[in-house]
Amino acid sequence: MPKQKMLWAFGLVVILFLGLQALMVFADSCEGASETALSFTKAYFGLDPDMANMVCQEVKESAEADPVATFMNQVALEAENLGHSFNYMRSQLTKYHLETIAQDDKSATIHISGKRKRSIHPIFTYVGRLFFLGETYDFEKTLNLVKEEGEWKVCDDLFNATDVWRIYEG
Repeated sequence: MPKQKMLWAFGLVVILFLGLQALMVFADSCEGASETALSFTKAYFGLDPDMANMVCQEVKESAEADPVATFMNQVALEAENLGHSFNYMRSQLTKYHLETIAQDDKSATIHISGKRKRSIHPIFTYVGRLFFLGETYDFEKTLNLVKEEGEWKVCDDLFNATDVWRIYEG
């Protein structure tokens, strides 16, 4: 009889563990304003066209053309003018710090600062960090986010000519 009670207790613990684990996975998958700001910043400096999915409707509608596509074209032209390939303009975040300045149900202001390193190829950045090769650039941005259709979106115009040059020079 005591063995059967131990098995029941063990089974109950396993079921509770699995239930809590599922709950934690679900909670972790919900992206907040800070996570969106970080994802956007990584995509922005990495020149990932998927950053368009993280831009609010207001910025998209205020531009004559798709602001992300225009920005990417401007970066490609700037790279060509400097004698580099488009990939040379990419950067990868090496260190970062997020600070929530203000947040409510519909908007948030997130300050992100840190260091980034040129990322022609991800292995280049890894080897550079490992052997202290290549320059590291400081960055600092304050992003305004709004909640659209249940998702946080960046609502800043970071796609102008000055920002194209900042991508290159750091």
